[in-house]
Amino acid sequence: MPSPISTGPDHHRADIHGLQITYEPLDSMLAKRSPTNPKAHDLGALQASFERFGFVTPVLHNDTDESIGEGHGRLETLDLMHPKGLPP
Repeated sequence: MPSPISTGPDHHRADIHGLQITYEPLDSMLAKRSPTNPKAHDLGALQASFERFGFVTPVLHNDTDESIGEGHGRLETLDLMHPKGLPP
């Protein structure tokens, strides 16, 4: 049986029980954000949560239309943390 994990130059992917978990570069995910996302996010609270617990909830990506379905605030927070060298 082939391994469910594959790697490429820009991402790592695992297909487990029909659920795909893909690790993509932050810039790639930021480009997929919806400009019409209506929700305001408390980025300071998200950063505090990342610093305390780590990044534990994934961003949901729709492969059909290449959009982010859930996780815009998490991506914005990671984008703010990245230049400072802070890990999620």
